[in-house]
Amino acid sequence: MGLFSEAQIDTVRQRADIVTVIGERVALQKKGADFWGCCPFHDEKTPSFSVSPRKQAWFCHGACKRGGDVFNFIAGIEKVKFPEAVRLVARRFGVAIEDETPEQKARARRKADLLDALNKTVAFYRRQLTDGKSESATTARAFLERRGVTKDAEARFSLGVAPAGNALAKAIQKKPAAEARAMLPLLKELGLLRQDGRDFFSNRLLFPIQDEGGRFVGFGGRRLDEKDEPKFINSRDVPGIFEKKKVLYGLAQARDTKPRPERLVVVEGYIDVVIAHQAGCTNVVGALSTGFGPEHAALARRFVEGKICLLFDGDAAGQAANRRVLEALLETDVDARVAALPEKMDPDDFILKEGKEAFEKLVREGSRDVFQFLVDVVKTSDAVTPKVVAECARLLGKFRDDIRHQLSLKYVADRLGFPEELLRKKALESREASRKLVRPGPDAQRAAEVEQDVLDNTDPQVRAILGPHACAGEPFEVTFLEALVAVRGETAGIDFDVDDVTAGPLREVARAVCASRGEEAGFETRLLGRLQDKSAALDVATRLLARVAEQENGENKKNWQAEVEGGARALAARRKNARAMALNAEIDRANDEGDFALVSRLVAEKTKLAREARGGK
Repeated sequence: MGLFSEAQIDTVRQRADIVTVIGERVALQKKGADFWGCCPFHDEKTPSFSVSPRKQAWFCHGACKRGGDVFNFIAGIEKVKFPEAVRLVARRFGVAIEDETPEQKARARRKADLLDALNKTVAFYRRQLTDGKSESATTARAFLERRGVTKDAEARFSLGVAPAGNALAKAIQKKPAAEARAMLPLLKELGLLRQDGRDFFSNRLLFPIQDEGGRFVGFGGRRLDEKDEPKFINSRDVPGIFEKKKVLYGLAQARDTKPRPERLVVVEGYIDVVIAHQAGCTNVVGALSTGFGPEHAALARRFVEGKICLLFDGDAAGQAANRRVLEALLETDVDARVAALPEKMDPDDFILKEGKEAFEKLVREGSRDVFQFLVDVVKTSDAVTPKVVAECARLLGKFRDDIRHQLSLKYVADRLGFPEELLRKKALESREASRKLVRPGPDAQRAAEVEQDVLDNTDPQVRAILGPHACAGEPFEVTFLEALVAVRGETAGIDFDVDDVTAGPLREVARAVCASRGEEAGFETRLLGRLQDKSAALDVATRLLARVAEQENGENKKNWQAEVEGGARALAARRKNARAMALNAEIDRANDEGDFALVSRLVAEKTKLAREARGGK
């Protein structure tokens, strides 16, 4: 669902009455010029939530300090994105706004049908657990009681059970024919029924999975018979509905915590999350069966004020199994830490035995920086071998941020008692390798084949100039650099930013070309001299000079000035497109974090970019 024009948003805002909208959801009393009530975004007994008809704005003067306009209120209270909030308000006041395309409407209807089918299935499996007489239900209730799960926690997470056999399929068959015909394809698409009509889950305790907005999107199932394999299975991914790498179990419950937690704790098991919330540790979430990855980190960061803490089993197997997860986090800008439980203890065991305060202390005081944790895993003894140094250098090479890289470099040098300059050299070599599209792996031959595939499928013009760096540039940039070299960097009247050029050899050449213009010595000599310590950029510049000389001596000479102008426009367009894409994520994040003033500014910026793209002012 796309954003509406500023004119459409203004029309809806003018027609909407904020007191009516909020008054339908909050009990308001008029005091002076404004209306007052208890804030719906946090628990309070004394009204501190004000609504101003004159300003058409609301604000909480209490704990949460949230505020905004009618759209921000609907987005927050209904847990929807900004565009959907505009649509809801428009419908409430009968304002016609731009309709979705038939394809969008069809997709929206299909998604709504799938979500409705999920809701009904959650309710069905819930009834099987609470009221069911099956052996599976009896076993599941006994298991939950043995694990210490209370009825309240059970209800909060809508736990259910899939009886052995085909209980869901049989229940659908008993429904009216029209309803059954409608439900069967939906349940098959969701993977809850197999294509032959049999139940996907059988004799399993079920954990319904919600997205960050609280909608049921899938299931996790734990075996009730210890002979069944595997121990856990999830319903399958359904694009646009349920993708395991984008969902955190318990986040819907954790995000309701007021105020937002200082740390978000990530554990591995469903029961761990349920027991944690039951004990009052409502900042705990689970990463399903995929392991905690960069997309999980990006999601979690929207709902926590401080750090993300990954809590793993304390044994060596637990540490080794999660190294891949932790290394992936080094390449993000997420402030993550890691803590280890005592050996042979799961989070739920620890919480039930030691209590909430001990758990919070473990997370708060027993967690370490992810990088430092990984270095300690690598250095398991006092010996500093070449293998240990090489492994630490490889970890250092994963940092994208120079400051984090430098601080971590010093830590490793001190930890190993190894010369910092020599470690820096090894780390930079590894860092350079890590920035290539294909990184070294255990199968070097396959890595080489993949890298050759990249080169074979790269534009020939780009490949001719960049050679082994062919993945670091676009065809129009090569043409632009050729023209920039041909005009000797003289670009009077042409506005472009060198930083818009793809980072790497092309940007270094562009910067050197611009720095070399207007000096007395020969342009080529100055250009190549500035790149003497940058072998890749020097190679690219040499090839560019040769190509320009070849084309200038040919019959069909290019209009280099026009090529520079066209390239500058293309660079600016790419930058604006990238900014427009980034704005979508920023708008969602600001909306979720309650920064509604920022949402309005970002929406205005995106509208302006769209207007400029259409040639407007």
